[in-house]
Amino acid sequence: MYKIGSSSKHLELNDELFAQYALAGIQVMELAMSLERFLSLDYNKIKELADKHSVEIVSVHLPCGDCDPSRNESYDYTMGIYRTIIEKASAIGVHRYIVHTGVSSNDPDERTYALNVAKKNLSDIADMAAEYGSVIAVEVLPRTCLGRNSDEILELISLNDKLMVCFDTNHLLKEDSTEFIRKVGKRIVTTHVSDYDFVDEKHWLPGTGMINWDRLINTLIEVGYNGPWMHEVDFEYSDVLGRDITFEDLADKVNTILAPHFE
Repeated sequence: MYKIGSSSKHLELNDELFAQYALAGIQVMELAMSLERFLSLDYNKIKELADKHSVEIVSVHLPCGDCDPSRNESYDYTMGIYRTIIEKASAIGVHRYIVHTGVSSNDPDERTYALNVAKKNLSDIADMAAEYGSVIAVEVLPRTCLGRNSDEILELISLNDKLMVCFDTNHLLKEDSTEFIRKVGKRIVTTHVSDYDFVDEKHWLPGTGMINWDRLINTLIEVGYNGPWMHEVDFEYSDVLGRDITFEDLADKVNTILAPHFE
């Protein structure tokens, strides 16, 4: 079965958090936080906490916003920030980095220009990450963001075979997830797992939205996916559950949704 993980997004990185991961059977973590927190983070301390509780940090979600591979004017800044984080995190054994492309537009000319800029810059970022034995995974994004379907994702990673993909299960709004998985195939090296209503991203607990999980998981198995089952849910109050999500909820959904496919 896939290693079970959860993003640290909006969570406080401390001993209690790692203990909760371990208690719920969550084996791996993705570090996700603001740029300021990444730059001030004591990476060795975080590695000590992870080792203490036998939780492996397997990926980092690189900051977006000012860091934007689709804008040439921010190229030097983006490369500098990404190198700083990748150098520090790779030193504690993290070798997978998730990247957003930043442009959001329905204008065809703007999208074409940004796509070409991002293709070149993402290739440079992949080469830089490879210096540290690490890979870049470009995330599929929702709405009018660049990389909103398999065609755009494949174009974004087309210049460099080192570039891989992060499949976010609640970001596809115009394409069926099974079609995306089959087209992108073995370039998918990690996931962001959550549910939604097919209208917009929600980051709901798996099983509380519209996703056909049996079809999605069977298709991942079909293409040979062997990366983590990395939850990226909104733990705070859910209008679906009527309460906050817990790590125990994630463990329960793993047992009922994912585990039967590996019995």
